Amino acid sequence: MFSEITDIWFRSVCSLEQIAEALGLSDATYDAEDYWAWMIGTLANVELDVTRTHTCPAELTDTRIFQVDSGTIGKDLIAEIVARLRRVTSEPIMMRPVAVSLREQF
Repeated sequence: MFSEITDIWFRSVCSLEQIAEALGLSDATYDAEDYWAWMIGTLANVELDVTRTHTCPAELTDTRIFQVDSGTIGKDLIAEIVARLRRVTSEPIMMRPVAVSLREQF
């Protein structure tokens, strides 16, 4: 079920800062450019990027979490991230497996 996951996608009305706080990211930093905004921080010794466009309201765009070094996210960390994301979204949380176009929903 959790094999080879590289991306976690969801929608939330919360700010990226609130999402990073709910995830418990340490040493989190915020940055933005013309289209994208992101928070990068560490959870369980893994550097994660939480990103989305800031050109429309948060609830109308997907938020993406991925491992900064482009690796897969381990199943225990996925389970922890999903549990923590439930604090900031009631929407479906989607997983994107490596080299597979279909998404797994949890």
